[in-house]
Amino acid sequence: MINTLGVDVGGSLIKMLRLVDEGSIEETRSFPLPVTSAEMMGAIEQGVSELRDAGTVAVGVGMAGLVRWPGGVFAWGPHVPGGEIKASEQLQRELGLAVVVDNDVNCAALAELKLGAAIGVRHGVMVTIGTGIGGGLIIDGEIYRGSSFAGELGHMTMVPNGEPCSCGHRGCWETLVSEATVQPYLGEAREGGVVARARLAEVARWLGRGLVNVIAVLDPETIVLGGGVMAAASDFLVPVAFDEIAAKLPGGHARKRIEVKLAAAGPWAGAVGAALLARRGPI
Repeated sequence: MINTLGVDVGGSLIKMLRLVDEGSIEETRSFPLPVTSAEMMGAIEQGVSELRDAGTVAVGVGMAGLVRWPGGVFAWGPHVPGGEIKASEQLQRELGLAVVVDNDVNCAALAELKLGAAIGVRHGVMVTIGTGIGGGLIIDGEIYRGSSFAGELGHMTMVPNGEPCSCGHRGCWETLVSEATVQPYLGEAREGGVVARARLAEVARWLGRGLVNVIAVLDPETIVLGGGVMAAASDFLVPVAFDEIAAKLPGGHARKRIEVKLAAAGPWAGAVGAALLARRGPI
């Protein structure tokens, strides 16, 4: 049986799976993200070596950060030290398999476009919320990368001189909406805690304000929300974010209704999309 492997290198975890028959997941695994770039590459190589079988023909890797397309060079990331790593070239040499490397949320957007919540979408945005915020853009039914690095939505400045961000600047969108701003309050909120629910409502308002910016610039027909935070807390975040969009979007009354959906592949979307990308190659 012919299959491809998908690897999602996120802000805190590396996730892997084997994809067969254009969408059937055969096996998954995940482990913590190492602290150095050399350890990260070694962990990817080891994980792929353990997961591959005789039918494996290619590997796709999505990485959180800036990836030069189509060469597969990991130029920079906020969560792993180092940069300008020739990831595709190194992995192909070590594994003896074809390897395609892209941004992790581009991969997630591809998964939703081909198999999930964005099937048939011509103009859309994928926003993933976990350790940080990632963005994947769909324009004319294809993933849009700009000159390589389009979609870094999490690093829009929302609060000048705000909280420090992992990118080295302050006040980025992902300092306001992330696992770190949601997880400490989620359990208490589910038990009816008033303070915790108020805190999550404020996070949700910042989610909506960021989406207002995205909508104003890109005018998508569909927004897909994914990542671990959405999987855990969408019921607290999405309704309030909708209200914020309705209140703050310029000319909202004149716009077509924007469809907002939760990711069908959930937190595995990046790995699924990476495996799909491996089938297509760097095109």
